[in-house]
Amino acid sequence: MYRQKPASRRTWLPLLVLGGSVLLLLLWVASVGETPVAYATHGVDHATIRTWALTAGAAINGFDPHETIDDVTGLTNHVGAPAMVTSMENVCGGSCGILYWNPVTNNFKAYCITGGFQFAGDMDRRAPAATPGNFGGGDFWVMVNGGSSFSPYMNFRGTNNLRRWDLGNFNATGIRVHATNGKVYMGNASGEIIELDPATNGVRRWATTSLPYELRLDSTHVWATATAGGAQPDQILRLNPATNELVRWNVPGASNFTTCCPFGTPNSINKDADGNIWFTETASDQLARLRPGPNGTLGDADDIIDEFTKLGMDEPESISTSGSGATLQGYFTEGSSAPGHISLINVAGATPTSTTVPAAVSTVMPTSMTAAPVSFTSTPVTSVITPVTTDLPGINSGGIIRFPVPAGTTRPTGMTPAVYQSTVYGSMEGNEHVFQLGSLAITAPPIVPGPPPGVAPGEGCPHHRIHGHLDTVPVNHSGASNSHLYGHTVHDHRLGPGAANCIPHVPGHSAGLMPDPGEGLFTALRALEPPDFTAALNREGGLGWAHRGGFVQLFGSARGLWVGPDERQPAETFLAPPSGVPLYHTTLTPEVRVGNVKARVLFSGMAPGLMGAWQINFLVPSDAPLGKVPVRIVYDGDELRAVDLVVNR
Repeated sequence: MYRQKPASRRTWLPLLVLGGSVLLLLLWVASVGETPVAYATHGVDHATIRTWALTAGAAINGFDPHETIDDVTGLTNHVGAPAMVTSMENVCGGSCGILYWNPVTNNFKAYCITGGFQFAGDMDRRAPAATPGNFGGGDFWVMVNGGSSFSPYMNFRGTNNLRRWDLGNFNATGIRVHATNGKVYMGNASGEIIELDPATNGVRRWATTSLPYELRLDSTHVWATATAGGAQPDQILRLNPATNELVRWNVPGASNFTTCCPFGTPNSINKDADGNIWFTETASDQLARLRPGPNGTLGDADDIIDEFTKLGMDEPESISTSGSGATLQGYFTEGSSAPGHISLINVAGATPTSTTVPAAVSTVMPTSMTAAPVSFTSTPVTSVITPVTTDLPGINSGGIIRFPVPAGTTRPTGMTPAVYQSTVYGSMEGNEHVFQLGSLAITAPPIVPGPPPGVAPGEGCPHHRIHGHLDTVPVNHSGASNSHLYGHTVHDHRLGPGAANCIPHVPGHSAGLMPDPGEGLFTALRALEPPDFTAALNREGGLGWAHRGGFVQLFGSARGLWVGPDERQPAETFLAPPSGVPLYHTTLTPEVRVGNVKARVLFSGMAPGLMGAWQINFLVPSDAPLGKVPVRIVYDGDELRAVDLVVNR
């Protein structure tokens, strides 16, 4: 029950939020905007892993799961949200295919497509979502090595409809879909980078001499790892498809990639939020970062490759990154030999060996062709798979923490960035598992603020709440008492048989992203004047605009909110801990509408590290109107004022 507080002098957010210092706001968002959830109770040197086995003889019984792609909003529309999508070398006991899986419901859905060796896959992340018969957001694209007539192929969003293109016999490797124009870029380990425009079926091919393996895109360039070929050594490549400029950086040392096969073992490449390029050097047991030299521009004579390693590192394969600056972390898999590790690097605490690597710039003109598409359908196989949860002690030194995989699992491969607080996902090629790993060591801001949805019922783990103390405050003016939760550290309750391996929920949460009504960690009370939300920040750091389906943080005054078990401290004078522990949530979930279309709210509460700041995180609806539209917020029946938002495709 809420009670009316006396009116008080209206206060405003510090200039930090209201525009006086956008830079400081961005730094705060990058560093402490999302906070870790406690997984293992032993601290940062431990992790909790959930593994799902793709068991031989079961409906979904494939081997060699490779790249895993995060789809937290369920854009692919196959198993709900959140979803992960794994490219499978063998998904149904005999064919390559696509595996969609939901780590909350344990629902798995597989399409069994063709023979060959399937490695990379990627999701079209454009907004709006694809509509029937059209390419767009939620489509999933795959490459098959040894099956050129299916390189590439794709699955239309939420359907059993697929399409393939035959580009001729080539050594298919990596694949990436451009997030703006929908063009598809592929690696050919015989010495090419290939572009397919699915809207026109037009194909362009650039000869690279060295042998591209994994790819990564930014708005302008195609980046690739490449093994030695012809007169070229192992390299990092950067192609500009608009200008045909090809830039090469030679990797220090020789033959750092190829270890077993003509097309190499997985050697991942990623671009961090600071604009640097990360890649794995599998054979030399190193991680590497390509960054600008003193002049600050990549593509010059003073560029630098930093190489990181530690004693015992074992053939790192896949790498992803989250965070920036002091919060930057890399997540990588190890273990071409058993058993393997899931590892992370705190970049600020790791010391590399650095080498100046001049860029070699050339122009390579592409050849052009047209590829005829072939449409087909496939009936999926579905299953519910129960995960096993295990605590993993870590090995921590030199800025790198390594978690050995559980007994009975080997060779982790695919790895996502931080999807939820302290949580990454991936796959294990060695013995057919996919996984979710959580650890307090994962501190970088995630894709979605807040912890992952809780353990689903039916796993042998209690579907319970771990929450703050419940306090009853003195009666209010109407004679009714008021019971509210208030913030504190996690109580790790373990209930029932087998509960020792269950992941605790964050304080104030049940199994969802938001607390249940009445279960928040601070109390919002109706004020005579509603607070204003005066700053809207998107994931790219831009103010006042976002893409459809994009993530937005709103910041506003916490006037009218009250903190604590006795509701005596106004939230406008309260500084939430910068660490986010505890994390203060509103007791109710506000309703947010963008251009009158309801948005999905991910978090509502006190902004860590800011005095008197109310923060609401939400996803822009995929069908929100384009252009400048109003953002409407309703909390407990009150409509709050907010800034307009410019919505782009």
